Amino acid sequence: MSYVDKLSIFSDWAAILTATVAVFAYGKYLCHQRSQTKALEEYLKAEKNIPDNKGQRTITHLMARLSMTEAEVVRASFRSKKVKSFIGTDDKGRADVLLFQHDESSG
Repeated sequence: MSYVDKLSIFSDWAAILTATVAVFAYGKYLCHQRSQTKALEEYLKAEKNIPDNKGQRTITHLMARLSMTEAEVVRASFRSKKVKSFIGTDDKGRADVLLFQHDESSG
């Protein structure tokens, strides 16, 4: 077996290994995204089930409770069909806060 043949076999195995690692990493990424979305949905559902409570929570509240960054909370909420966003306004009618709430009528 010549040097070129050995190199060809090695490059084939490297390509297979690279593809395998890429598929595994992408699957892990998707599972992580799904777990964040599920955590957000379950937390907001539990908060809404508290008597005399609308269950609306701010990004800051969700960041603290779910140990997620602001961007992760927003992405998880937009991926979810069960989480709806609402805008809170100040005394002049300007939007000043983004609220998230579980929506039973969806998904």
